[in-house]
Amino acid sequence: TQYAALVSKQHAVLNFSGNCWYIEDLGSTNGSGIKRFKDKTRFKLEQGKPYRLNIGDLIYIANIKILVK
Repeated sequence: TQYAALVSKQHAVLNFSGNCWYIEDLGSTNGSGIKRFKDKTRFKLEQGKPYRLNIGDLIYIANIKILVK
């Protein structure tokens, strides 16, 4: 796709643990981010740190948005 060069081969991982979803950036070149549904804050993920996902959050991987449902 048009933005494929911005996404690393091992960019991020989603894990399901304790009845919750988590995302963790794997040291990607262009980073990953989250925009929280509740307060609209947007931030870049720190490498190797898991972040809990909530319904309505947006995951950003390069220019791609993924809605958590």
